[in-house]
Amino acid sequence: MSTLTNPGLLGAVTVAISPDGQFVYVPGFQASAVNVFRRDAATGALEHRQTIADPAQIGGIVTVRLSG
Repeated sequence: MSTLTNPGLLGAVTVAISPDGQFVYVPGFQASAVNVFRRDAATGALEHRQTIADPAQIGGIVTVRLSG
């Protein structure tokens, strides 16, 4: 197990898992960011792939709703 320190996770309180289980999305409301992790199906390990930060568009984000 490892610990990820990422400023984009500041204020993270919820997660959303893609329907296929391959990705986990974590909004950081204090960071005005959404963090994307790839999930290893065999181990459940998460690999940080991307942080999208845009205070003007997603400032204060608390939840993510996935479609598709």
